[in-house]
Amino acid sequence: MRTRFIVATRHDEDAFFRSSLLAQSLEQLSNRADLLLEPAFQSSAGLAAVYNPAIERSEPGDRLVFIHDDVYVDDWHLDVRLQQALSVYDVVGVAGATVRQPGQPAWWATEARGQLNVTAPGTQSGAIKHIKPRKRRAWARLIESGLAHLPLGRGAWREQWNVNPDGTCSLKPLSQKGTSAPSSPHAGSGTGRLDTFGPTPAPVNLLDGVFIAARADRLKESAVRFDPRFKYHFYDLDFCRQCEAAGLSMGTWPIALTHGSYGSWGDAWRKSKNIYLDKWRS
Repeated sequence: MRTRFIVATRHDEDAFFRSSLLAQSLEQLSNRADLLLEPAFQSSAGLAAVYNPAIERSEPGDRLVFIHDDVYVDDWHLDVRLQQALSVYDVVGVAGATVRQPGQPAWWATEARGQLNVTAPGTQSGAIKHIKPRKRRAWARLIESGLAHLPLGRGAWREQWNVNPDGTCSLKPLSQKGTSAPSSPHAGSGTGRLDTFGPTPAPVNLLDGVFIAARADRLKESAVRFDPRFKYHFYDLDFCRQCEAAGLSMGTWPIALTHGSYGSWGDAWRKSKNIYLDKWRS
């Protein structure tokens, strides 16, 4: 049974492995021979363009993890958590809504007169730690971006990772010393604020798209896919609605991770909201 991390990133491969929270955190799981990372570098086509092909090429028994590149996986027992979670639910996340209200535009909020309002106590489940993106001066960003072009920085991640013929990446075995420290300072536990939404595990109607794990066979059997109309907003809510319509069970599970952003609610979000509400009519 393989655990496959599917991620779309705007970084090129050097920047992704050098600086993304996800790549840094997965290096602590280097004892996992069945862990595969499938990054789509410099991706701008939308998440469905990355997630759906991953579903199609999956094999029976695969566990698919759709995850953002600014997520630090703090839980080094992730394989145990996923095995437990996916024996109970077909689709699993770390936070979600136990109750869905008509016209609800976010798993954690309703909307009235253009204002988002947090849903009532007892309607949410799970927990996520959040950290604010680190603000850097323009000269610091320039220096950092230039590191990938130096011999020291370019391709240094290959000391930790193998690139397989099919384009997936896997961690190299542990050294004889028995440990393999991440190449970058730990950016997860101990940093940021833990947001606790409600008891978990729990069955839910909606999941936060920051982390969605699923059994590949159940997605294939049910023909559930990500709708390409939702590039970066509402793809998760729409996916959950499809899962519900197909009879797939969804739930949260206590998996420790840190998210490097809180999301955005600008014009692109509002445009996707209109498409979502028009599609589901509720």
